[in-house]
Amino acid sequence: MSLPAAAQVDYSFLSQTAPLPRYQTPDPTRYNLKWGKLSARLSASVQTEFSDNINLSQDHPKADLSIGPQVGVGFVFPISQANVLHLDLGVGYRWYVNSPSINSINVVPSTILEHNLFVRDVHINFHDSLTVQVDPASRPELSGGQNSLILFRRLVNRLGLMGDWRATQRLTFLAGYDYSIDRSLTPEFKQLDLNAHTFLAGSDYAVNPHWNLGVHGTYTLTDYLERYQNNSSGYTLGPVVTFRPKQTLTFTASVGYTVSQYDQTGLVTDRSEYAGITYQLGIQQKVNTRFTHDLRVGRSIDPGFGSNFTDIWDAQYGLHRRLTSAITLNVTLGYQYFAASGLGGEKATRYLGFVGTSYQLSRMWQLAFGYSFVRKDSDRWGMNYTQNRFTLDATRQF
Repeated sequence: MSLPAAAQVDYSFLSQTAPLPRYQTPDPTRYNLKWGKLSARLSASVQTEFSDNINLSQDHPKADLSIGPQVGVGFVFPISQANVLHLDLGVGYRWYVNSPSINSINVVPSTILEHNLFVRDVHINFHDSLTVQVDPASRPELSGGQNSLILFRRLVNRLGLMGDWRATQRLTFLAGYDYSIDRSLTPEFKQLDLNAHTFLAGSDYAVNPHWNLGVHGTYTLTDYLERYQNNSSGYTLGPVVTFRPKQTLTFTASVGYTVSQYDQTGLVTDRSEYAGITYQLGIQQKVNTRFTHDLRVGRSIDPGFGSNFTDIWDAQYGLHRRLTSAITLNVTLGYQYFAASGLGGEKATRYLGFVGTSYQLSRMWQLAFGYSFVRKDSDRWGMNYTQNRFTLDATRQF
């Protein structure tokens, strides 16, 4: 039900402004339990993290140590030869030694429920994903050391369906709809609570085993629950090109003309609107079975905070290397420049980095250590910060 293997498009390493990639069968190595047709996984882990600046402050950084046990469960069940039910869920709790007010339940990013239905040449994917964001550094506009930053906890849920129809051996049409909610779990940041409706459509054409061409478009309506931010509507339309000269090397380009318009429904006095080009360009190379790396650059328009939107340019390099049969190395380096819309909107640069390694002690036990770094240089006084974080994970597979 998919394109020939040589022409399949892998968007997993590339942030997208176009429709999401079609469903791919989960990696079977992640599911170590079998009961008949059912493949399942069960794991338990504990993560210890030290941060030297959890409130992203320039002058008064607050350091803290947190401990977060969590459990993960998941399964893949083929209801029939064509229909697949897929569930992954991770839930835990995080305690902070010096800031007990921000102790919280943590839902890990892999939490997703998917059901895939195949009817002749039509594939329909029903999905629901749930995450809880507890890291204020995920929003580039946040900084300054406000006490409320350590209470940044948001629940984000995306529910929708995605369908594609293989009209011919080479031509595929796709369409879908997502309904998203974004809610603050604390009294702080309620002004960012929103509902969003996203409609998406497109087509892909496999020219040959090396080239895949497409046109993708999205239309989004955003409605804020509190009348602080301005409601908006907007669309992105443009081509997607994938070139795979060989199985180990993939070039992907997604370019779109984006229009974002804003109603004067909130207290934000920004009357700016956006019309221009957004894009994501990426290169991924699988050097061998032990070494994979990728590079991406892009420009995107994200919802603002105190402004209508944030215009973001970013570049990111990622590396995954298996040093031995038991030790792996992961590196991510990023650069980001953003400008908030409106008169006098903040402009800043951020530098981000992560280095992590994992060690497979046995078939059941794994240890992992990571270090991450974020630095923000803003044109506004008091909005700069530097943050260092160290993590140690112990995971047990059952």
